[in-house]
Amino acid sequence: MGGLPPPSDSGSGATPLAEAWPQWRERIRTAAKLTLFLDFDGTLVRIASHPDEVELTREVAAVLRGLAVRQGVWVVILSGRARAELTRYLSFPGVVLIGSHGYEMALPVEVLPLVDRAREVCARGVGDLERKLGEYPGAWLELKPSGGSVHYRKVDPDRQNEVVELVTQWHRAEPARVQATILRPARKAVEIRPRGEWGKGEAARWWLTAAGPVEARDSTVLVAGDDDTDEDMFRSFSAGGFTLRVGGDPRTTSARAWVESPDGVWRWLEDVEALCRERHG
Repeated sequence: MGGLPPPSDSGSGATPLAEAWPQWRERIRTAAKLTLFLDFDGTLVRIASHPDEVELTREVAAVLRGLAVRQGVWVVILSGRARAELTRYLSFPGVVLIGSHGYEMALPVEVLPLVDRAREVCARGVGDLERKLGEYPGAWLELKPSGGSVHYRKVDPDRQNEVVELVTQWHRAEPARVQATILRPARKAVEIRPRGEWGKGEAARWWLTAAGPVEARDSTVLVAGDDDTDEDMFRSFSAGGFTLRVGGDPRTTSARAWVESPDGVWRWLEDVEALCRERHG
């Protein structure tokens, strides 16, 4: 994936957005090209008790539309949600939607077999897993093109660890499942993903250097995300991009800056859009 500096392994903590952003404003105002990689849940929308209950405000949608239609600006939503779910909220022109932690895009040929195998082994065990989850009111399995997610936000807090252990045992019970998939923690969920070196960071770099439009290459990059799956992106662009962690512990992230909640992200995006308007006169 040429054209980008190698990912950094730094994780020394982030500076509050109000302190880190001012020195970047002039750089954004004068940037010839700009690409934004944005997570969805917990970043553009507040976390809800069920994924169907989130709300993308009209104000945020308007800012995203305003950015996406500007020449030399690309807005890429890179989410753990399935792409079909993202279209319910973000089906307007110019916004690129990449679902399933980067697996729903034009993938490198070497990654495709990993996705096919993961989908196959997950499908074989779905019935058994759903039956076991039935013992935990509020737990449910979300199937995705590249695997799935077990959600337990609505489960009795005293039993949530039991759900995680159940999924772990289900995963270990089938050798083919272990060979083809890996479990990753998420916010009140366990992700079942293809085994291999592919995540949001690799997906973002691949889009910028190969899968996306040629014109987007060599962009100034802005990244925002709220959980551990977004740390891949922060590390991938730590050398030359502006990376923003939403919530969590600012002392342990690889992001350059930190903001407490999606409210801060919305205000930041408004400023980015205003700077782009100034750039284009």
